[in-house]
Amino acid sequence: MSEVVFEGIDVSQYNGDINFDRVRAAGKTFVMIRAGWCGYDGAIQPDTKFDANMNLAAQNGMEVGVYLYNYAKTTVAAQRAAAELLNMLKPYQVTYPVALDMEDPLIQPLGKTALTDIAVTFLNAIEQGGYYAILYTSSAWMQSFLEAQRLTPYDWWIADWRSTAKRQPQWGMWQYMGSQGRVDGVTGPCDLDRAYKDYASIIRENGLNHLDSASNLEKELADAKQEAELWKSKYDELFSGLQALLE
Repeated sequence: MSEVVFEGIDVSQYNGDINFDRVRAAGKTFVMIRAGWCGYDGAIQPDTKFDANMNLAAQNGMEVGVYLYNYAKTTVAAQRAAAELLNMLKPYQVTYPVALDMEDPLIQPLGKTALTDIAVTFLNAIEQGGYYAILYTSSAWMQSFLEAQRLTPYDWWIADWRSTAKRQPQWGMWQYMGSQGRVDGVTGPCDLDRAYKDYASIIRENGLNHLDSASNLEKELADAKQEAELWKSKYDELFSGLQALLE
C-alpha cells in the first residue's frame, strides 16, 4: 500500500503577496504560515503578512498551519511566546499543526539541554492550549543542538534539502526544498514541504485546534436558521388564513 503524501509550502512576509488560488491549483493542499518571531524574552514580533496570509489561504481552500521563529533563551521566555501565539491564533481556524522553528545560530551556545528544555516547554504549552504541536528544525540541528530522544513525543518537521536525504519515521513533515523551490502563485523562491499524515483529518477528528468549537458554532447557527424558517412558514400560513377571513 503506497504512503499518502500531502504537498504544501511554508511562507512568510519575505514571500510578498501570494496568490493562494494559484498555489492550490498547482497541487499544494496546505501552507505553514509564519506568525512572526519571538525575541530572547519570548515577546512576539508579528510577521507583517500573517493576517493577510491566514485569511487568503483559508478563503482559497487551503489547509493552514502556523510556525513561530524562535530566539527565546529561557523556558520562561518559551512559555511567554506560546501564550502570545495562542492569543494570536484565536481569530483563525488553524487546520494544520502549530510549529516552533528552532534553527537560529544565535541560540546555539545555550547547549543541547537548554535548547531542548525551551522546545519542550513551548510545545507542551501549545498542546495544553488545545493545538497540535510540532517541532521544525534541520537534520543538522537535531543532531548537533537538540536531545532528540526527549523530543520523540512530538512530530518533527525536518528541513533537509540534500538530494541524498531520506525521510525518517519521526518526520511528520519534510521541508525538502528551500531556495530552489518554486510554485505558481508565489514570486521567487518558496520552501516546499510534504506531510506524511492527514493532519487536517487528525486534528478535526480529535477536536484539536478548537475546530470542534467552530463546528459547534456553525451547527448552532444552522439550527437557529432552520427554526427561524419554520416560524416564518407558520407566520405566513396564519397571515394567509387571516387574509382569507377578511375578504
